[in-house]
Amino acid sequence: MTESKLPVEIKPDRKVFNQYLAVLCVNIISLAQGTAIGWLSPFLPLLISTNSPLNAPVTDIQATWIASLLCVGAIFGTVLFGWSADKFGRKFSLCMAALPLIGFWACVAFGWFVEVLYAARLLAGLGAAGVFLLVPLYVTEIAEDRIRGTLGSFFILFINM
Repeated sequence: MTESKLPVEIKPDRKVFNQYLAVLCVNIISLAQGTAIGWLSPFLPLLISTNSPLNAPVTDIQATWIASLLCVGAIFGTVLFGWSADKFGRKFSLCMAALPLIGFWACVAFGWFVEVLYAARLLAGLGAAGVFLLVPLYVTEIAEDRIRGTLGSFFILFINM
């Protein structure tokens, strides 16, 4: 009878573990961006109602602007974060992409006027451009070929959570 020799201790591949950990940490900003994008859908009926937390209910035209200004901010954010990634590096630019999202949530939390929500959605668009540009770029640069697809799929998972 043959005796098979199994390793006494199986060590997990530390490099792969670190890549998974890095991608989970990086995608926290994707989760924040997903909530910033989806925030308007459940909140808009409240903004339009007479119980609006703003100084006055939002009109239909104002609601349209609130919804669309995210895309306007993303136009400028794409140029800004594309340049920043080349000039300062992907990791630094990714950290800076969090700043517009912080500004977005500050405006949403403390804004009393519709113009503040306009600014908030512009900031969310800037952040969205940074997140959608830099997270996949960073993940593909740090991931090994054999797990790149798995790690890349975390992005869309975190955006949609």
